[in-house]
Amino acid sequence: MTSDNFDALTGGGVNARSAAVEKDISCRCSGIPFPKNFIQICKKILCRLFRVFVHVYIHHFDRILLMGAEAHVNTCYKHFYFFATELNLIERKELEPLKEMTSRMCL
Repeated sequence: MTSDNFDALTGGGVNARSAAVEKDISCRCSGIPFPKNFIQICKKILCRLFRVFVHVYIHHFDRILLMGAEAHVNTCYKHFYFFATELNLIERKELEPLKEMTSRMCL
């Protein structure tokens, strides 16, 4: 996937890949506090990651089945879903595109 495709899929703006490795939000081993907008950055990254899940499930699930990777992808999604919802890092309205599947898999 090219950078342009990734940005189009995730909505552009803050680049999720570069944000994750930015010195400002990465390892806090030195006792330096997290930036004030850290939670908002995490929410944006998780929202964009959800869009990737939507894309994979809608456009590539046939390939996942052919590879025999359905259980792996579903497990990744479940971990994402439970983490994001438990910590209120994604709005329920953002989860609408996979609502039916999520209710069967996670609830």
